[in-house]
Amino acid sequence: MNKKRLAGFVCLAVAVGLNVAIVRSIGGGETVYYRIAALWNDAWGKPQRLAAASPPPIINQNAGPAPMSEAEARSFLQRAEEGDRYAQFRVGVIYYNGLGGFPKSAPEAVKYYKLAADRGEWKAQFNLGYLLHNGAVGVPRNDAEALRYMILAAEQNDLMAQKTLAGLYRNGEGDIPKNPGESAHWYQRAAENGDTFALSMIGYYYESGEGGLPKDALRAAANYRNAADKGDGYSAARLGLMYLDGADGIERDRGRAMAQFERAERANSPRADGILGWLYAGGHPGIDKDENRAAQFYKRGAEGGDAWSAAGVFDYYAQGKGGLPRDQALALKYLQQAADGDIAPAQRRLGWLLEHGFGVPKDEEKAAALYRRAAEQGDADATDFLGAMIQDGRGGQDRNEAEAIRLYRQASEGDSVKAMYDIGLMYDYGLGGEAKNPDQAMIWYRKAAAAGYGPAKRYLAAIAVKASPAP
Repeated sequence: MNKKRLAGFVCLAVAVGLNVAIVRSIGGGETVYYRIAALWNDAWGKPQRLAAASPPPIINQNAGPAPMSEAEARSFLQRAEEGDRYAQFRVGVIYYNGLGGFPKSAPEAVKYYKLAADRGEWKAQFNLGYLLHNGAVGVPRNDAEALRYMILAAEQNDLMAQKTLAGLYRNGEGDIPKNPGESAHWYQRAAENGDTFALSMIGYYYESGEGGLPKDALRAAANYRNAADKGDGYSAARLGLMYLDGADGIERDRGRAMAQFERAERANSPRADGILGWLYAGGHPGIDKDENRAAQFYKRGAEGGDAWSAAGVFDYYAQGKGGLPRDQALALKYLQQAADGDIAPAQRRLGWLLEHGFGVPKDEEKAAALYRRAAEQGDADATDFLGAMIQDGRGGQDRNEAEAIRLYRQASEGDSVKAMYDIGLMYDYGLGGEAKNPDQAMIWYRKAAAAGYGPAKRYLAAIAVKASPAP
């Protein structure tokens, strides 16, 4: 570690939620138990309150058809060769899955899907788009063509294609850039077809003002209500939050909020469990804190695959609270699940553990990769931590002080107090292409201290003592 950052190390350990307890074992040996307690509830809380649900995975509609006899498969092949577009689609399915005694062959599947797709068969258009987006043996990935065929299927009102396009544009995958406007457009089309998840997402877009849609609480509530009426617990929970907080045109009504939360609980929805866990963990002043209920909601949601719930239950297993045992292995398992689910604070915390080898084998390259993923989502502290690794040339990163200070500045704009201190150090020592500038260094030290950063406070206190006249 760079010596210039040693002053901030102890405070940093607290900031990422680690307590290190040293327990002497019987027989004179020493055991170190790293209690990876997530002490920053707010770090989980704010994203949980505002974040949209993650789009569901793309369903591979090529796979899983019923068995087929050789005679039936050959009949489809004969009709396909005669130009029957539906038969061409079915032959694509036959080759993709190796049905009716035919060999599995993704290139042959693509050949027949394309014949059918170019003649307007929407099922073939979707399956071809799926294969081209994901690639397969003998089929190179081609996102431009994948999008073209997905759009053709979606324009024929294929609900799966509409939802898939919306998710791809929301996340940005491969060579497909993020496009919130296109995401909202295709979710709107899917919502018009009555899809529950799409209704929920359009509700979110109206609530947040994303996707080019205006902020409109009444429209958001209407979409959430429609989805909740179809059994979507997540939408019921979001609607409950709107009643709990109030919004333009929606009066605060705790009774109606609680009715929606009860509805969400009955739905047994992992995404809803993440919100309910957050509420009972103390995420909202309108709900009495109940650690046991929070733990159970988070646990149920995490077991159902919800990444935000995994981030929440990590804290409970790490600290052994809410009726759950203290279990480091389970805590790490759920932290990994949350990080894999693109929860930025989880990526930052897991990265910190890997960087320093606390509770896990040290792996700076994995740490840097996690910091970068979290930084790309706007996590200010992860941006700062990545800058530190780039400044030192660790974790497989090329040493680059100019890039490090750029990242520190970016992180400071996101209110990372450590980044403010790090910028002060760069000015203090003339690093990152900056000339030595003690005045600028003091400005940044004072900013960090005013924001509560311990090392900056101690440094300024030491300076003050040194400057005081001798008695």
